[in-house]
Amino acid sequence: MENLPAEEDLRALPDRPPRHCPACNARVAEGATVCLMCGESLEDAETPAETDTPKHHKRRLSLIQIGALLGIAFTIIVIAVIFGMRFSKEAPPLPTFTPTITATPTITLTPTPTATPTPIPTPTATATPVPPQVYTVQSGDALLTIALKFNLTVDELKNFNNLSSDNITAGDTLLIPAPTPTPGPTPTLDPAIPTPTLAPYLLYTVKTGDVLSTIAQQFGISVVAIQAANGFSSDSTMIQPGQVLQIPQFTPTPQASGAVVVAGTPAPRPLYAAPALLSPPNRATITGDNPNITLQWTSVGLLHPEDNEYYRVELTIPSTSEPITEFYTTRSTSWRIPVSLLPAPEVKDRTIIWRVVVVRLGGTETEPLYTLIGQRGSSRVFSWEP
Repeated sequence: MENLPAEEDLRALPDRPPRHCPACNARVAEGATVCLMCGESLEDAETPAETDTPKHHKRRLSLIQIGALLGIAFTIIVIAVIFGMRFSKEAPPLPTFTPTITATPTITLTPTPTATPTPIPTPTATATPVPPQVYTVQSGDALLTIALKFNLTVDELKNFNNLSSDNITAGDTLLIPAPTPTPGPTPTLDPAIPTPTLAPYLLYTVKTGDVLSTIAQQFGISVVAIQAANGFSSDSTMIQPGQVLQIPQFTPTPQASGAVVVAGTPAPRPLYAAPALLSPPNRATITGDNPNITLQWTSVGLLHPEDNEYYRVELTIPSTSEPITEFYTTRSTSWRIPVSLLPAPEVKDRTIIWRVVVVRLGGTETEPLYTLIGQRGSSRVFSWEP
């Protein structure tokens, strides 16, 4: 640095001998005025070296020291400035923001009034008229037998065809009115039996792959209900394609437990539905001298033997004069026609009409009394040719 003493100045410093106390000869400091060992005053005892030291040499030593101190201070200041500039270039710390919590006002919803729907009037169904059936008179036909085939009276048949007499010939065509959907006459019931409530049924034809559980699930009823409606035992689940089942379409009302039954008052029981006729097919022709003609129908449920409930087969068989109607009772869902009941060979009209209803049998063995406790269904016809 510029203020440091030059090398030749340092070399020009004189080599001064050490200073000693004149009393005890102890070594003392260069500028000391009292001897620390003996207390002798040293102000008057100047050594020849001190006397010979020039004054300008003492002044030079003081300037050198001052220059050295200034150089050191300058160096410290420069270093501080450099470090200060370096730290000043760093990014200042980001300010810390304290979030201010603002209360959100609660929104009160105003209820929207619900509009009252305007009832839509239910359209009234208009019945589509069913065209009459055309029937061709066969050899041996009479108005009575034709009327019985189609559940008509002779007067109804004559009025519908504008006939003034009972004479008809083979080849004539007659119009048969379609059955009206209005219910038939109310059956005559025993006054001692309370008026029952009808339990409707739905007929279902078994398809390939059907089982009782899938059919019950389809109609929302139990398997037990189908078994009871068709006269099956509790462990019988066998059905076959083409078989017609009765599906109950009513919800039974549970009976109150512990009900007291008054003696002599029969419990009310709903009417049975009309059995659906299965075999032979309607208007079928059966041939053979000794035919096995078995009538079959669907079950309407469990009949009650203690109440003498039966299926009654109503059979109208043609004869040489007037058709004969016979009644036969059974608890089975089939009945074989004896060969002795079939029309005689000389009878021209060989059409047999049959129907099945549910009755309660009373009276005596010679004079039976039938009380109708089921609906009357449609009848079927078939012909037998020997």
